[in-house]
Amino acid sequence: MNYTYGDRFHHDNALPHPAWPSLSGLRELAALPEGHADIPFFAVHARQTRNRLLSVLRQACTGLALDGT
Repeated sequence: MNYTYGDRFHHDNALPHPAWPSLSGLRELAALPEGHADIPFFAVHARQTRNRLLSVLRQACTGLALDGT
């Protein structure tokens, strides 16, 4: 999540990325003025990003539980 835009099966371009690039859509949503026509599209992206992040965190926690740590 720190260094990619996609999931583990998606290869990003070898270019500089901002911190937490997968959250860039959330930053763009926050920058839109209230009532902007694109807000619903960015809201869908925000939900997808949230779900991806929660999935990764659940997998990490499961892996820790299996390790006994």
